[in-house]
Amino acid sequence: MEQTETRIQENHLITDGGLQISFERTLKIPDDGKVYPLPPSLGAFPLYKISDFVETVPEEWRGKRGYFIPMYQSEAMWLNFSGSMNALIVNTGMINAITGKGISNTLDGEEQNYIVAPSQPWLDGFNAEDGYLRQFIVKPIGYNYTVKEQLSTTNQFDGVNFVIYSAKPGLISEDDEEINYSKFSDCLIMDNNVEGTRLKQDIYPDQYGIDTWDLDSRIEINIYFANSKMFEKITGEIPPSSPITEEEYDEHGYPWFDDYNE
Repeated sequence: MEQTETRIQENHLITDGGLQISFERTLKIPDDGKVYPLPPSLGAFPLYKISDFVETVPEEWRGKRGYFIPMYQSEAMWLNFSGSMNALIVNTGMINAITGKGISNTLDGEEQNYIVAPSQPWLDGFNAEDGYLRQFIVKPIGYNYTVKEQLSTTNQFDGVNFVIYSAKPGLISEDDEEINYSKFSDCLIMDNNVEGTRLKQDIYPDQYGIDTWDLDSRIEINIYFANSKMFEKITGEIPPSSPITEEEYDEHGYPWFDDYNE
């Protein structure tokens, strides 16, 4: 079965294979080596279809299957998964977010370069080193910075790239599809505190096996990050307001920086 469509419903990206992804707002963890409480979830980012703004999006976005997200400098993002079981490769910049190595376009069962979602209920960031994660953030205004430019000199992609495979018919039971994934929440994060920009998260092994996934169902989706100036240039509108404020940072014991003011 070939997946041909994705749609947006209540700020969730939904694929033909039944996977639902929401892009959750949170606070940015400062890179200062201090210990902070885990940042909270502050609601889902809205999604905009590239095809609705084909004349004004950056040239490299045109002709791509995907969406873009408006993101302020004060915001970071984590991925939340629900719906039906799918195998999911997550690339960001020039790396695979799961392995921290080069980007991946096909499933690798030897060194698992993908997650099974929503068995893996969320992903807090990308694998930067030694199993630690760094958050998904937008390029700062007026500064040529992206995730990939931290790790590579090649400028190719500013956002998240998904390669998704649904299961072959009959190989995943309805009971598995209805698991209460909230029971996993205590073991996903290794500690209730984080140091600097470092997050720790377990990646669950594929309990079904790589042969479960229908390689013909492959679908690729690009999610681009647009800072406030880019969003306004694309849409002609001011980005939707964010619930994240200086008071919110202060309430959770996080420092607020001047460049968060937009």
